[in-house]
Amino acid sequence: MSAAKRSRIKDHLGKILPPFSIQLAVLAGWYYLAKYEVFPPTLLIPPQRVWETIVDLWTSGDLTTHLGWSLRRVGLGYAIGSGAGIAVGALLGSSRKAQIWLGPTLDMFKQVPVFAWAPMMILFFGIEEASKIAFIAVACFYPVLLNTSQGVQGVPTKFLEVGESFALTRGQIFQRIVLPSALPAVLTGLRQSIALAWMAVVSAELLGAESGIGFFMTYARQLFQMDGVIAGVLLVGAVGILTNSLFAGLEKWLVPWTREVA
Repeated sequence: MSAAKRSRIKDHLGKILPPFSIQLAVLAGWYYLAKYEVFPPTLLIPPQRVWETIVDLWTSGDLTTHLGWSLRRVGLGYAIGSGAGIAVGALLGSSRKAQIWLGPTLDMFKQVPVFAWAPMMILFFGIEEASKIAFIAVACFYPVLLNTSQGVQGVPTKFLEVGESFALTRGQIFQRIVLPSALPAVLTGLRQSIALAWMAVVSAELLGAESGIGFFMTYARQLFQMDGVIAGVLLVGAVGILTNSLFAGLEKWLVPWTREVA
């Protein structure tokens, strides 16, 4: 093998291995801790057994069923919360009166941890689907609201003056100038919210549900099946990484001018 080819292989491995080095180290540590029973075997399940559980869940169809319910709840709650966040954020960012009238109230409720809303959601909507979707919507609302508001307020004044000089209407200025300028901030809020949506759906399903990844983890814990609990945690993490990667790709596609130049 030539020196140039060895150098290319080394460079390629140097790009691939660092991002996964921590995960590989954790996996190796997990394997050996389970192998030598540093913790009770009923608590720390070997990774190969967890993998077998995931395969069994996929084969039986339970994985797709529970994951489908969680995705449905996330989709509805995320759409409602993010849509409301964009609308209210755009209003706050573009209207001084809205900032005066709505700003203090929204700032007050922003300080309330999202999990503190769970009892109220259950009281208002019961323990059925509506409460879970509402809980997810609340979790998604504020990140989108804050980023949208900051994005709209951050539009350079010169851009607005150019639009006025061309006699554009308020709607045209918003569509052609404000929206493209604020889009990177809006996408940042949407990306943050999807991660919170997954945290919220698992929490909502832990509180009370008959389906979903959170319900599956609760059921496995009640039966003391730690392989099922760990499998649920890994699945949630894997879906979170996938959705985050999709949003990162969407952001690069929609706002390519924000890419860092190497």
